[in-house]
Amino acid sequence: MEAMEKLSEHLRARMVELRKVKDEGRKVVGYTPGGYICRRS
Repeated sequence: MEAMEKLSEHLRARMVELRKVKDEGRKVVGYTPGGYICRRS
């Protein structure tokens, strides 16, 4: 489970980093890997 813990910590830190960058006025773009998202109505 060490890998999952490292990933979780990285994602927490990344969100803080992205918020700081956005607050500085830089654009932040999201990307969903995989290229396919199914939306059911």
